[in-house]
Amino acid sequence: MDKKGFLIEKAVLELVLTIIGILLILSVMVYAFGLVSTAQVKRNAQTSLDILESRANSLQEGGKVVAKLPGLCKDSKDCKWLLTGWSKTEKDMPEQHLLKNVVCVCKGEPNNRVRACQNIDSCREIKGVSNVVVGPSQFLGIVGGAMGGGAMQGQISYPAIAFSTNLIEVEISKSNGVVSFKKV
Repeated sequence: MDKKGFLIEKAVLELVLTIIGILLILSVMVYAFGLVSTAQVKRNAQTSLDILESRANSLQEGGKVVAKLPGLCKDSKDCKWLLTGWSKTEKDMPEQHLLKNVVCVCKGEPNNRVRACQNIDSCREIKGVSNVVVGPSQFLGIVGGAMGGGAMQGQISYPAIAFSTNLIEVEISKSNGVVSFKKV
């Protein structure tokens, strides 16, 4: 009886250890997949910037082109990636891009674009133009305030274009020294 009890305990212990080992291996695989997925999204963001920069810098006065950009989000509802930009005359912009016309692909909230685009690699300069205009696009946000009564959720315009799960099309045009980016 002692020998059978010992063998059963040993078998149960081996089974428990095997299950724990399998769970650890699965956890490592899920974590590694997340790292690979994040790296792919960052590469897609850089590809989007490359496309936007090259198309905008090569536009002739009066020209227009549509750029297809890869989606950067798994779920459109919780997507935090946006296309935005600043003109060199704007005061409220990321300090590393002061006195430059830039287009940016950043991860963050549209109401806090400056903070979202602090990374030096998130923006590209558009040369030979006097101004850059992005959007505006409608985003869900809090409207109203203490003076006007209770705050409620509604659509707010920001100079940004939201990315989604699939391709987005952005029309780039140049007129009177101004390069404009708008969602098609």
